Parts: sequence; C-alpha cells; structure tokens
Amino acid sequence: IFLSNIFVDPFSWWSDWKKLMGNVDKDNEPYSVLGELISYDYLLKNNKDPVWEGPESGTYDICTDAFDCEVKSTTVKGNKSVTISNINQLDAHKKPLHLYYCCFERSESGKSIEDILDVLKSHGENVEELERKLTTLGYPQGTSGRAIKYRLLSINDYIINDDFPKIVPSSFKEGVIPLGIERITYIVSLSGIASVAINYEL
Repeated sequence: IFLSNIFVDPFSWWSDWKKLMGNVDKDNEPYSVLGELISYDYLLKNNKDPVWEGPESGTYDICTDAFDCEVKSTTVKGNKSVTISNINQLDAHKKPLHLYYCCFERSESGKSIEDILDVLKSHGENVEELERKLTTLGYPQGTSGRAIKYRLLSINDYIINDDFPKIVPSSFKEGVIPLGIERITYIVSLSGIASVAINYEL
C-alpha cells in the first residue's frame, strides 16, 4: 500500500518516505523565509547589527550582539501556537533569547522574498551572501516561491524567560536526555503569554 501511493499522491509519498527514513525535513514555506528576512530587516533598521543564520545550522535564526532571536511564522489567522523542533531551539545561552512570531496572509498587495531582497539591497546588505543562503534553503534565483506575496498582519516579540513554557536540556535530570530519546518536537501555545507588538514598515 505504501509503494502504491507514489502513483496516487507522489508528494505525500515523498513526505512519508522522508519521515520513515528519519531525514530532517528542511522544507520551508515562502512565508517562513519571508518572516526571517523581515525580522532581519527590522533589526537592521534598529541598529542591532544582526546576522541571519537562517540555513547555516545555527541554533537560532538571527543573532545580534545583545540577544538571539528565533523566528516563527504562520498563515493561520488566530493561530497562537508554534512548533519547536528540538530542545536547543528555546534554550538561551549567554544572551537573552527572543521569539518573533509573524502572521501573514496571501495577498497580491503584500510583499515577497524578492521584494524584501530589494529592500535589504537598498540598505547596503551583501545580496550575494543572502542569495547563497536562500539557495541553501531551496529558493535559488528564479524559484517561483520567491515571487509569492504575503501581507504581514502582525509581528509579536516574546521573551524566552523562566515563565515561557519550553523543553530544554535543563528540563531533564542533570541536563541529560533519557537514553533512547533521539529527538524531541513539541508545540507551545502562546495564548496568555505576554508579548510586545512590533511595528514594521517597509
């Protein structure tokens, strides 16, 4: 039955096959990458000297001298939850950690990855380096996803402190994950958690 699905629904078959083989799923929706680029641009405008780690396998999406930042995005209005893919994602180290939560909707009046690249270029950013990272994420030049436009509805800034619900290494006895546990993925509800609305304008 599993093999027969390749003919009926090849995309679902490929998704199931990756899970079966234990591969890390690095697929990104355009709005997810757009959220990171917009957050990066926002921090640039506010003179935070950010570094977009994005696809570089860094622990966090964006790093600044003052704090680190994880970016999550959604297109589901009213959705107040985020999926955390590993126990290090919300584990603050030497610097404070923030979670930027972006909400988008598809709209021809919105902005695309290409649009934000133009903005970043106008700010003097190294577009060649950004292009290299986008290619690593699966969005090389000419990719149709780079032209999909989304309207930004909101960005909220959550501080990952002791009150923020999370699973980190210190959640386990002596900071050691139980033997046999290979990966922990969990969902955090943001309902009722204090945040600060970010005003971002192009």
